[in-house]
Amino acid sequence: MTEDATPQPPLTFVRLLGYRGRQRHAADLAFADMVADTERLGLYDDDPDATRAALKAARKKTQG
Repeated sequence: MTEDATPQPPLTFVRLLGYRGRQRHAADLAFADMVADTERLGLYDDDPDATRAALKAARKKTQG
């Protein structure tokens, strides 16, 4: 390597970054699929006030 050449990272590090990028991309696609499924099934169409009330009741029940 000459003095003016930019040092290159180790090949294993480059492979690790590629692997992490592929894993993140796969996770993003899976999450997008889950969101699309819940939207298609209408699971996000609940009334926010009813959801808050149900959550509050569930929390009270678990606290005793």
